[in-house]
Amino acid sequence: MQLFSPLVLSNWGLIEQTKNPCSSVTCENGFVFVFRQVDELLFIAICGDGTETEEFLHRKLQIFYRLIGFLFGPVTDEIGHSRFKDKTERWNFLRRLLDTWDKLYNEEQSFLVEALERLLVNQLVNEKCITLLEGMMAEMKKLPENLAKHALLLVNCKLLALYSDENASELQPADILYIILLVQDIFPPEVHLEDMLSYSYCQTSHPSGRTSSCIPSTARLVNPRSDPESDLDEETDYHSAQTTPRTTPLRSRTPVYNTDEVDELHRADHSASETSRSSSSILNTAGSSYPDVSAQGDANEAFFTAMPDDSSGRVSADSQSSRSHSSQGTHSNVEISSTSRDNLTSSTLATRTTLKQDYWCQMTFLRTTACPFSPHQLHCTRVLPGVMLVTVVEANRNTAATPLCQVFVIIKDLLSARKDKLSHQQGLHLYDVMNSLLSKVMSALKKVRGDVKRIVSDVRKRWENETFKRSLLHYLEEVAGAELPTGLETALLGLHKKLKELFSYLYLSPQDVNVKVQRVIVSMSEQMSQELGDYRMYLSVKAQRNIPMTSYLNEFPGLIHFMYTDRQLHQLTAPSFNITCEEGRKDATQYLKEKVWRMSELLKHKLSEGYTSVILRDGDYYYSHFLWFEDNVGNPLSVQQPFKPSSDFPPSGILIDSFYRQLIRHCFPNAIQDSVHCYELFMMHIGLVHPQFIAAHCRQLAKNLWEMSGKAFTPISLL
Repeated sequence: MQLFSPLVLSNWGLIEQTKNPCSSVTCENGFVFVFRQVDELLFIAICGDGTETEEFLHRKLQIFYRLIGFLFGPVTDEIGHSRFKDKTERWNFLRRLLDTWDKLYNEEQSFLVEALERLLVNQLVNEKCITLLEGMMAEMKKLPENLAKHALLLVNCKLLALYSDENASELQPADILYIILLVQDIFPPEVHLEDMLSYSYCQTSHPSGRTSSCIPSTARLVNPRSDPESDLDEETDYHSAQTTPRTTPLRSRTPVYNTDEVDELHRADHSASETSRSSSSILNTAGSSYPDVSAQGDANEAFFTAMPDDSSGRVSADSQSSRSHSSQGTHSNVEISSTSRDNLTSSTLATRTTLKQDYWCQMTFLRTTACPFSPHQLHCTRVLPGVMLVTVVEANRNTAATPLCQVFVIIKDLLSARKDKLSHQQGLHLYDVMNSLLSKVMSALKKVRGDVKRIVSDVRKRWENETFKRSLLHYLEEVAGAELPTGLETALLGLHKKLKELFSYLYLSPQDVNVKVQRVIVSMSEQMSQELGDYRMYLSVKAQRNIPMTSYLNEFPGLIHFMYTDRQLHQLTAPSFNITCEEGRKDATQYLKEKVWRMSELLKHKLSEGYTSVILRDGDYYYSHFLWFEDNVGNPLSVQQPFKPSSDFPPSGILIDSFYRQLIRHCFPNAIQDSVHCYELFMMHIGLVHPQFIAAHCRQLAKNLWEMSGKAFTPISLL
């Protein structure tokens, strides 16, 4: 703060005196400083190596602030307090989440365009996943307090299945992306496509015990006691995923592992991904939860295709002397060889424990139609490597959050002097609205005790003060823009502070996890592990090669890549970046990604300037971006009002705010809500393709993708 005090103090002076603060500063040596002031917080982003532009730093600060709201609700100043958690740990956790977002933004197309990417699986797997989620929600309904609202299955950064309670508010795509971000930080992916193509997991029997190791996937293991000259090829039976025998699952065994060999291999396989962050090894004595995939021929010969799993593949020599780890009411006997990473993920920030599989609970605040910060708990368990089950459970005393958030908005407007001149009756009406909202809060908290009861009593005393009421009504009747009296400002600030403290104690204080809810989730997770165990390789490969570009090459010659986004549902359809090239040649995948990312950011900038259709050439390639509107039956719509960008528009995407909702509202001011649908298409072609064919490809590709989704299609007209 001493180093940056000139910048900070001068910016606060501009905020208080001119209400027009500085947004950025660029120094002669290339350093860029970007500022963003929200409430009582001033955020500063700094870049000195030229890797991040000023526009990206602005987006980064807005993402960070939205992430704070996702974790702490409207109590944004909680990040500077140590009321319930050490401030250093909280900031380290937030820093790590921002680093994870930055990593996903540069690696995942879904975070680049800020839209959900569904995992396209066959009908059998899809129905099985929905049935499992439906069964879990049915089990949750049997509990005395049925608070479960949504259940999701995630495979890495892609959504496999979602099941919601019929009475639940819709889970917003932006909230799902933030859930994926949290899960990716706490449970980083461990299975990579290159590993699966190169190695398989094997267990060999020796007189001294069983040894685990990784060998090339084409190798065959033969028991040393068998006849080396015997030909077992004709006796070996090969099975599909559905017919693989499951009579002797690995979970029923208690193998003895060669831990030194497995740890050494694990370090070698993951050294590249672990250089930038430290990690913790969760050492568990439970057996593997995956079925044994083996041949049914001679008992001396077997094929193994299971990948190594941290939850069962590494056991320490002194694992019997494990210690109990408790956080948020979650208990399990594990031994943790900890470094800085998992020390930061305890209590309300991120609980990570092991109950045959990792279990983690986090309080979050979702956007619903009724409340912008609706408190919900996320219960996350690892089903399979890369496959996560996330259960969204409504927090206790959730009904008090909606009126509290509405009161926050009113008080914030009063403190910022954003009001019109009101008559005496209108002033009384606004006072009655606030009184009604606070009465709902008091009613929902009748049975509270301890600190919460004390804070509720203090809030009631402040609100029912007659001097405060007269001063507030008098101010409401003054002309618009009138200065807030000092006494009233002090009283409103005190009331606002107490209400925030009440919100913090209700939803941010350490709370025990409902044991019954936890038991159901863990039990269903184990069942899903068994039911989906045969498909785990299939899911891992699909997560990294979801849609192959080769299926579009014949119909669209010259097309290299595309990203199609339905902005009504915020769902992305795009080929995966997996290109195999000869050894020694430049990585084609990385080269293509760099081109797509760079031009996608440029075209998004063009969209923010008001260009909805762009075709440009850069070197040997054409890049195009089209945005158009349709009605509910797919008919193209012409805008009622031209798009004129302004500072009120958020950056394109949905993580900060819904740019496309505001765009539709601006271009169709008289349209009925949800009657206008928006679509985006980004394409990359080789330079030999004429621009008129690029426009034709846009129409035909949009038609094909509509047919894939089962919708009727009407030819689009490009703006």
